[in-house]
Amino acid sequence: EEAKRLTREVEEAERNVAEGKQSKKDIDLPNPKTYEQAFENIMRCNHGVYPSLHALIKDFVDHEDTTLETQNVRKELAVKQTQVEQYQQKGTARGRHREIVDGLDAKLKKAKAVNDSYDSKHNDAMHIMDQVKKGISDLLIMLEDFRHTPALNSAPSSTDIVNVVKDLGSVEELVSTLLEQYDKNTKTTVNVNNSKDVKSGSAEKGSGLERMLSGLSDAGVKEEEEAEEEEEE
Repeated sequence: EEAKRLTREVEEAERNVAEGKQSKKDIDLPNPKTYEQAFENIMRCNHGVYPSLHALIKDFVDHEDTTLETQNVRKELAVKQTQVEQYQQKGTARGRHREIVDGLDAKLKKAKAVNDSYDSKHNDAMHIMDQVKKGISDLLIMLEDFRHTPALNSAPSSTDIVNVVKDLGSVEELVSTLLEQYDKNTKTTVNVNNSKDVKSGSAEKGSGLERMLSGLSDAGVKEEEEAEEEEEE
């Protein structure tokens, strides 16, 4: 305490000199005896803990060094703690980013699956449409032959009519199948029922188109029989 007091007095005196408030002559500087007395008081107050003044000073310096190192370590720990918190925040942000990316990836996979399903349906529909176009084309060619054949100007034979009926039945069945693929959830629609009628035509009376063409076939057969009877007479 005595040493601290003397140090404060010296510092205050030097500050006053620097400010021009006091000249060096007016300063009452402590003499060496005063310091000696202060050191003796210090040694007397330590109750034999330090054997010499040198040991006391060394311990004081070591204590100050340790305090300084502790302060530096605390500063470094504060910096490290700040860095850890920053990394934690970045890690949380990356975790949220990863969740968003995973969610978008799942939606993309689902969209691809739906797209593949529609592509498959489209390909099936195009395949059926190609078959329908081919059937209609063949039917038109057959009808064109009927129109340009002199022997068939009066009435087509029953075999030709049956072939036409079969071709028209195939076309109708393909069209009904195409419509049924795009109407799976409505099983009671007219298109699906027509498709079922075509498939079960042998057990029932058949579709409207088949019944109409069957009537034409019967009429043709009847005309052929009448013509044969006239020739025999």
